[in-house]
Amino acid sequence: MIVQNEENWIYYAINSVLPHVVQIIIYDTGSIDKTVQIIKTINNPKILFEEKGEVDAVKMVALRNEQIEKTKTSWFMLVDGDEIYPSRIFDKIKLNENYNGFYLRNYLCVGDVWHKLQERYGKYELCDHKGHFNLRFYRKQPGWKWLGKYPLEYYASPKGESINLMCNKLKFVDDYYWHVSFLKRSRIKEKNIIKYHLGEKITDVPEVLKGKHLAKRSIYYISRSLIDTPLRYLKSFIK
Repeated sequence: MIVQNEENWIYYAINSVLPHVVQIIIYDTGSIDKTVQIIKTINNPKILFEEKGEVDAVKMVALRNEQIEKTKTSWFMLVDGDEIYPSRIFDKIKLNENYNGFYLRNYLCVGDVWHKLQERYGKYELCDHKGHFNLRFYRKQPGWKWLGKYPLEYYASPKGESINLMCNKLKFVDDYYWHVSFLKRSRIKEKNIIKYHLGEKITDVPEVLKGKHLAKRSIYYISRSLIDTPLRYLKSFIK
């Protein structure tokens, strides 16, 4: 994990994966909200935490490679500070040498964690899938490293071939994690990108969110979404 100003969700992101991994390597890149304080309250020997200060797009990729060097397992997982996983995902990931990576769907939450943006708005393409997807599990291999600049970095073989192009070595997992990048993530105004959309209802949430007093969509949010949603729907058909 490489994080910055994710105070609203970092606790849930970490705890959603903590029971399922050997170690979590977390770098903070200059948070000025409560992100660092929250991470330090999670007292678990699995967590290796370092404060790196602010970094540019090139240094961000260098930090990813530094984390790989510290990884002792044959597989690693990328988790952002705004991503929350249900435990069932880890039951479905069967790590083995037949694959270089696993990718899966995400609920891109709008308004609250109980509503998602519909699949038709997803523009990300990976192998034969299009929608809201991310490659999140990677096999660590000799000579492989991150190339490019953030946010367009990619994990590549020693020959520079992106893992994203190795479709015969990637496994699709037809299930979802929660991606809350369009919800309020910090008191830092610049961190928040709120998308107003009615979306579709989600019937369940990850275990770490159950029973928590999380904000639900306000009347203002719903009212504005009634205007924005038809406009976004029309735009989705315009190329």
